[in-house]
Amino acid sequence: MNSSFDNENSKVLPTISVIVPVYNVENYLDDCIQSLQNQTYRNFEAILVNDGSTDRSLEILEHYAAKDARLRVFSKKNEGLSATRNVALEKVSGDYIFLLDSDDFISPDLFESAIHKFEKNPQIDAVMCEQVQYAGQDQQCIYPVDFNSETISGDEALIKTIDWSIHAQMIFKASVFSGIRYDTTINYGDEVTKRLIISKCRKIAFCSGRYFYRYNPTSLTKKVSVKFFDYGRSYLKVREMLKTRNLYHISQHIIELRLLNILKNLDYYYKNHSMELSPDEKKYAKQSIKELFREINLSYLRKYFKKNRSLPSYLFFTLKTTSYFSYRLFSHLLFPLVKKDYV
Repeated sequence: MNSSFDNENSKVLPTISVIVPVYNVENYLDDCIQSLQNQTYRNFEAILVNDGSTDRSLEILEHYAAKDARLRVFSKKNEGLSATRNVALEKVSGDYIFLLDSDDFISPDLFESAIHKFEKNPQIDAVMCEQVQYAGQDQQCIYPVDFNSETISGDEALIKTIDWSIHAQMIFKASVFSGIRYDTTINYGDEVTKRLIISKCRKIAFCSGRYFYRYNPTSLTKKVSVKFFDYGRSYLKVREMLKTRNLYHISQHIIELRLLNILKNLDYYYKNHSMELSPDEKKYAKQSIKELFREINLSYLRKYFKKNRSLPSYLFFTLKTTSYFSYRLFSHLLFPLVKKDYV
């Protein structure tokens, strides 16, 4: 694809600031950085923040940065994804912000196709690309994005991200990040923050560029962590966001069903991996599951099941959720129905 921006040297082009948190990804970092360098739209800066990597990641970053002034490398102690993104946000200077995970990569036309969308309508605050689930050259699955209109509102997008009707791979105007930093008070705080950012957008458009999300179907089973049990808490914060924005009444079934699905997944995760947790971690996991059960609006879900599901499904759900004891008693019957992605 030949860039229409190549001959516009006399014009000051908008800059895209790419935020790339880096932690122990030496095997994938070349693909990530080279996909930036291969962009047809060249006016970007990459803020690459090494989050205390113990492998060769920092060495690789410095190798590329020495040859490309657009790549700016910073290093810090290990604090996690949200804290690392916050450090990067203090360094950005572009008109637009794009978040790229260091084990993922993007198509060469992503930046150019997004910029064209921004130029078409000043009301557009974000442009969503296609997402491809990538597990190797012969294992690719495109995440569908199918809308009748050219744009949707930030509130519409916020609701659609809850059940993953759409993903959140977007280039944003830097202005929507004003006053926002990633939530570091909870694991999976990025689940909350990215939706807050989306909710601030007036209009969101769609472009033909692609984000390749590197998918490892076995990664969760290899990295058992008690942190997964905070996933429900992050979505409870999303529910509070919906209530604050007066969107809960039109999205109640979506968020409550999502919380129910998370509960089932965490139960399944605990069943399969509790032996790999310490006694204190087991206690925390059980407490997290119990708290999530009590926070879900079960009375609403019973009415929803009665109206939208078969009578046996409604009766079983009502019996199962009469108390936490009954839930624990019957929850094992749901395990065969739960996806093994856990969250």
